[in-house]
Amino acid sequence: MGKDIFHRICLHIVWATRGRLPMLESADQRQMAQRDIVDAATRFGGHVLAANAMPDHAHLLVCVPPIDLARYVGKVKGASSY
Repeated sequence: MGKDIFHRICLHIVWATRGRLPMLESADQRQMAQRDIVDAATRFGGHVLAANAMPDHAHLLVCVPPIDLARYVGKVKGASSY
């Protein structure tokens, strides 16, 4: 393969809290969750374009290299649950 190959895989990932309960009620909780999501997404090889946490769900817009997407999403979601 030539060195002119370019990959761009961008994902919009949305996941809900357990039972869709509003577990992130305060702005401080949402800000902390958002920071944890961005840290995990970056640590596992992604380039974060946007992230947002709502009381009952979270959004992540991230570009990743060609990797196992299911494993990547699982790691990011798992890291954010703590």
